[in-house]
Amino acid sequence: MFQERYKSLYNCVSCDPQQMAALLEETKLDIGNVVGRCSVSFIIDDIKSSILSDHIINGTRKLRDHITVLFTIMISHGFRFQKISANQ
Repeated sequence: MFQERYKSLYNCVSCDPQQMAALLEETKLDIGNVVGRCSVSFIIDDIKSSILSDHIINGTRKLRDHITVLFTIMISHGFRFQKISANQ
């Protein structure tokens, strides 16, 4: 019973495989350009030094790359902060 409902739910809309592949490629290109490594580097360079921020300020290029990917994914999935910092 579950298998039949699952099939009918996820197969009720037909799709063109070529169109889906084109949309996937377009999405990959769009996501890659949301946040750039230079933008993250400029922002990190402007952070005031404190106990909490020293790890980010003195982090490696690989850390900055991971932060770039993190923010890109957050933006592309529509994430927004409810509270930016503990001081607010």
